[in-house]
Amino acid sequence: MKNLRITLLAIILLVVSLACSLSVSGSPTNQSPGVSGLVPKPSGLIDTVTMAKDTQGSAKDPVNPTTVFANTDKFHAVVHLNNAPTDTQLKAIWYAVVVGSASENNQVIDSTNVTGSGSVNIDFSLTPDTNFPTGTYQVEIYVNGVLDKVVEFSVQ
Repeated sequence: MKNLRITLLAIILLVVSLACSLSVSGSPTNQSPGVSGLVPKPSGLIDTVTMAKDTQGSAKDPVNPTTVFANTDKFHAVVHLNNAPTDTQLKAIWYAVVVGSASENNQVIDSTNVTGSGSVNIDFSLTPDTNFPTGTYQVEIYVNGVLDKVVEFSVQ
């Protein structure tokens, strides 16, 4: 009877151990899909994406980092590349996620393509033609055609 208990305990520990290792090695839970429906697959070439109200200098350092903007602000998504190979293709797609009527939600506002390399900041910016509606927005950052990062921000 004692051997049966030890065997059952060993089996339970093995099952729990396998379940834990599977959840750790699977997709990270903080990688939720973007408006496009794609789940980000980090390339390792982007250290950070900082939303800011401006940039400064030739290094394009973020100024006034924030995720909350006024409706007349210019949006800056400053992507910090880390040892990117020559001719790395980057793309930013800006979305209005929830901004009013259902027909206005989940709509592409604009997109920009650039080529980068090395360890530099790339400034993707979006200037309003008119006031941006209050609501939730998102920018998806692609590296060589694959969604790498999704950043949400809001207009209040």
